[in-house]
Amino acid sequence: MITSFSPLSYRGLAGWLGLEAVRDIIKLSS
Repeated sequence: MITSFSPLSYRGLAGWLGLEAVRDIIKLSS
């Protein structure tokens, strides 16, 4: 059960997903 929400961890997850997406785009464009 989640008792608290951490914006920083959410930003970290979003940043990681964004980085993965950028890497996928680079692989597709190359």
